[in-house]
Amino acid sequence: MATYEVEHNIPNAQDAPGQPHPPRLPDLSTFFSALEQIDTRNVSNSNAVPTPVSVAAPFRMLADALGILERELDNGSNLLEQMRQQLMGDAEMPPKEVEGVGQDFLDGE
Repeated sequence: MATYEVEHNIPNAQDAPGQPHPPRLPDLSTFFSALEQIDTRNVSNSNAVPTPVSVAAPFRMLADALGILERELDNGSNLLEQMRQQLMGDAEMPPKEVEGVGQDFLDGE
């Protein structure tokens, strides 16, 4: 169904010349999926640990997301670049176990 703006040929505020477009935000759903894959808290075999490749993948995904933000924001600060470099360094030498927050924290309880 067409919107009012389309039906009446009103230009979209985002398409107006001279108006900055909102920054594109990276989709982190793949990152959170990868974190769930390496979570070993509920595994019955205590010797079952994720492979280094599967541990390094979330570091690389988050570094890529920071790269997107860095290009979109382009604010002259090199904080995002430093964070990205740190994540890529961690991806080269991944830890054996990734610590994170519990589901209670994520649920806001």
